[in-house]
Amino acid sequence: MQEFCIASSKAELRRTLKPRGSLNLESLLKASHALWERTLGLGALKKAFQIGLYAPLPGEPRPQRAFEWVFAEQRQPFLPKIFNETLVYLAIDPLAKLTTGRYGMPEPIGGKVLDPLPGDVLFVPGLAFDLRGYRLGYGNGYFDRFLATLPPFVIKIGVCFETSLCLSLPVDTWDQPVDIVVTEEQVLLCTAYRHQLQPKGV
Repeated sequence: MQEFCIASSKAELRRTLKPRGSLNLESLLKASHALWERTLGLGALKKAFQIGLYAPLPGEPRPQRAFEWVFAEQRQPFLPKIFNETLVYLAIDPLAKLTTGRYGMPEPIGGKVLDPLPGDVLFVPGLAFDLRGYRLGYGNGYFDRFLATLPPFVIKIGVCFETSLCLSLPVDTWDQPVDIVVTEEQVLLCTAYRHQLQPKGV
């Protein structure tokens, strides 16, 4: 866990955290597998049918284990896509083809748009998360604007490596927290931390 995040601005943190090539491929795959084994044991997934996943950017946890589980359990996965400056989630199948979209994010070419249902689970990657569930993204605001539109029954789970977990991140009024954060080492229920450490102005 990183303590320096408390005193840093978002811009400073992005400069610090973007070069995330410290994990070699073997270590990244091992940590990713441990993260998803911990994640797939969560009770929130037992009744979830629609599950929002992601195609990883460099340095983000690889979600192959999650895709394997989703298809084996016959759940419906969705992937994010930027369409007309808005983030949407599109349904995919095992043969779905991806293309490189805005900002280098792998995106599905087509599919049904997500219509949220009770019990849905959305996995959210990021440069960093803090104990309250606040996320440091890449500065474009797509995820925050999308998360703000979701009904409260959608369970939002942030995923990151332990080295990208911070005690407290700088927070703006438009930032949207997740409900749970999972790393390869632990599961954090973030609501309790938000009640204890509510950021000024939020």
